[in-house]
Amino acid sequence: MKNKIENHMFLVSYTYIVRSIFVVLTTLIINIKMSHAQTNQTKKEVLLTLGKNEVLTSGEYYVSQKLDKNHFACIVKDTISNKQSFIFNGRRVFTGEPYSFTVLNFDVNSKNDYKIRYKENDKLMVKCRGKIEGPYEDVVGYKSRLYYVNLDKVPEKFDYFYQLADRWYSSYKGEITQLEPISKQNWSSYGTIRTKVWENGKYMHVLDVFNGDDSQKFVTEDSIVKFGGTLGNLAIIYLKNDSYYFKFNNKTSSPFKADPYDSEYYNPQIDVIGNNYMYTFKKDGRSFVNVNGNISPPIIGGVRDTKLLPDGSYVYAIYNAKKCNIVINGKRSSDMDELDGIEFNKNGFIYVYRNGEQDFININGRRSKGYIDIHALDFKKDGTYSYRYIEKDGWIYENKNGIVKRTQNRKIPEYTYVYTSGHRLFENSTEKYELISSNNKHNFYTNYRYDYVIIDGKRYGNAPAIKAWYDYTNNTFAWNAWEDKDLVLYELQLD
Repeated sequence: MKNKIENHMFLVSYTYIVRSIFVVLTTLIINIKMSHAQTNQTKKEVLLTLGKNEVLTSGEYYVSQKLDKNHFACIVKDTISNKQSFIFNGRRVFTGEPYSFTVLNFDVNSKNDYKIRYKENDKLMVKCRGKIEGPYEDVVGYKSRLYYVNLDKVPEKFDYFYQLADRWYSSYKGEITQLEPISKQNWSSYGTIRTKVWENGKYMHVLDVFNGDDSQKFVTEDSIVKFGGTLGNLAIIYLKNDSYYFKFNNKTSSPFKADPYDSEYYNPQIDVIGNNYMYTFKKDGRSFVNVNGNISPPIIGGVRDTKLLPDGSYVYAIYNAKKCNIVINGKRSSDMDELDGIEFNKNGFIYVYRNGEQDFININGRRSKGYIDIHALDFKKDGTYSYRYIEKDGWIYENKNGIVKRTQNRKIPEYTYVYTSGHRLFENSTEKYELISSNNKHNFYTNYRYDYVIIDGKRYGNAPAIKAWYDYTNNTFAWNAWEDKDLVLYELQLD
C-alpha cells in the first residue's frame, strides 16, 4: 500500500513537472512569435501635410523637393493664390509670388541652414539662416556666376556672393570678404565685325572690340573672317586674293589655302595667350590645327574645345560621326563614343567620356573603371579635384583627390551638367530600384507605377517610395512617400 501511494505521488509530481515544462515552452514559443511579429512591424510618421489647395511645384525635369529620412525641404504652390512657399524641415520659412525668390542653397540636416534671394522694393535681399540681409545690387549663389573677379582667390566656404556699387563680396556666417577684381586688360574681349564704306568707295571691314566699358576699332584687311584674343593681344584670320592669312602680334603668316570660313557647320577656333597661338582651318574637307606654326596631320571630323596655356601646352577634341578623341600636346587618345567635359591647366588634365553604357574619367592619363554616371566634376588650378559617380548598387560616391566616400544620395538629377555649376538643389525620385539588407536576407523594391512598396514579397504602405534607405546601424528599411497630402516616413525593423 505504501508503494502504491509513493508511486501515485511520483506520477502526480512527474505530470505536474511535464505540464509546467509544456506551459513554459508554449509561453516561450508565443513570446518568440510575438517578438518576431513586433520586429517586422512598420512605424509611420507624418512629416508634412499640404494645405487643401497646395501642390508640390515642379520644374521641367524634377519636382522641387529634397529628402533625407525625416529631414526635408520642398517648394509648394497654392493653386488658388498662386503663391509659392519654401518649406524647410516642416517650417514655412518663405512665401512669395512665383519667380519672386530663389533658393540659393540649403542643408536639410542642419537646424536653420538655408539661403533665399528675393526682391523687396526693387532691392535684392537675402534670408540667410533666418536672418534678413541686404539690400544689395546683385546676389549669386555659385562661383560660376561671378564675373570680373579673381576666382583663384575666392573663399572656399561661402553662403552667397553679393555686389555693392562695383565691388563684389562673399558672406559666410557673418564674415565679409571683398573679392579681388580682375583688371580690365585681362578681361576676355568680345566684339562684332561690320562693313564700312570709305570715301574712296572701297569696302573695308571694321572690328569693334569691347573690353568692359572700353571699345576699340580695328580697321584691318579686306575681309576678316575670324578674330580672337583680348584687347592688345588680338589675332585675326582674313581673306585676301583668294588666300587666307593669320595675323598676330603685328606679324602676318604666309598665305594658306582653306575651305571657305562662312560654312554654316564650320566654326574655326582661335586661341592666343602671351606669345602663343593656336587656330584651326579646313582644307579639302579635312581639319588642321596650327599651334605656333606647327600644323597637325589631316584630321577627319571637326575640332572643338581648344585650349592653350602660357607655356605653349594645348589640348583639343576631335569629333566625327562615329567617335571622338582628345589630343594633348600632340598625343592622341584612343577612340571614345562621347566626350563630356575637358579640364586642362598647368597641373594636369581631366576629362570624362562614355563608351557603350558606361562613363569613365581620365585623370592625368589614369583611367577609372566604368560607372553608371559621373557628374559634379571640379578641377582646380592647383591640380586638386573631386567628382561624383554612381555605382551599380545605386549609391552616389564622391572621389576627392583619390579618397572615396559614399554620400547619402542614391541618384543624380536628370540632365545635370558634368560640372558643379549644373548641380540641382532639388532632386528627382528614381523610377524604380532595389535595396538589400547587409545579411542579404531581406529585399526592398519600389516602382513608381504601383501605390505600395514590396519587402520580402509583402506589400507595405499606400504609395511608391520617393526615397528609400537601408539603415545599417538599426537594421531597418526606411522610406519616404507622398500619400495623398501627407509626406510620410516609414521604418520597418528587420530580424
